[in-house]
Amino acid sequence: MTISLPEDLKQFVKERSLTAHYGTPSDYIRGLIREDLKRLEEERLEQELLKGLRSGKGIAMTQEAFKRLRAEAAKRIPLNIASTASITASATFGHSASPDNVTCWHIMVWQ
Repeated sequence: MTISLPEDLKQFVKERSLTAHYGTPSDYIRGLIREDLKRLEEERLEQELLKGLRSGKGIAMTQEAFKRLRAEAAKRIPLNIASTASITASATFGHSASPDNVTCWHIMVWQ
């Protein structure tokens, strides 16, 4: 892939790659892309968490419910990922207080 930049942006990228301790301008650009991907994933996660919060009244989470959730997550994680990552890495846990001041746990599992 080739990217064309005006001269002032080329100079900025060269200077920034040095002052931000990147090895090359390409490393700097890759870093920017990774940061953007991370930001997009955080936005997606936030939207999913908000969707969960708005989805209605939650259910109580017991030890047995967590066991079932972990088992379901283990089924959804591809074998090559499951062997190197813990099940909890594929689940996001959050909590909030409901209007009646009961703590609600929101758990999301994705592939």
